[in-house]
Amino acid sequence: MPVETQTPAVGTRSYAPRLILAVVALCAAAWGAVFVNLLPSASDTMSVAATLALAFGAFGLGMRHGLDADHIAAIDNVTRRLTSLGRSSASVGFWFAMGHSSVVFAASVIVGAGANAFMQ
Repeated sequence: MPVETQTPAVGTRSYAPRLILAVVALCAAAWGAVFVNLLPSASDTMSVAATLALAFGAFGLGMRHGLDADHIAAIDNVTRRLTSLGRSSASVGFWFAMGHSSVVFAASVIVGAGANAFMQ
């Protein structure tokens, strides 16, 4: 009986190692910013604890938010569409996350700058 050879999947070149490295680097940069920028401005132990609690809370809520059904559905729809067109869909989730987090980052910078201007 002849052995069937499977045709390779669309976009078989693995982007996973590079995407994982990019996510780890971005997380390390974000946590580095917390430790370099926010913690030195905390004046006492309670301020440091509050700053870290807010940072870990925001990170945890952001991770949970990434698994919301509407996000999964959006990524799934784009992935299915690209696959049906014969294009690689390996990095759809990564770019969705980058676009989404850049909007959240920009909003937090605007809110932070506004709060800073209001406090002065």
